[in-house]
Amino acid sequence: ACENAEQEAREQATDNALLDELTK
Repeated sequence: ACENAEQEAREQATDNALLDELTK
């Protein structure tokens, strides 16, 4: 459970970073 949550958080952080660069 912990590992899954951490991986999901990483994917969300990556998506946020991509959106941040696209909307800059």
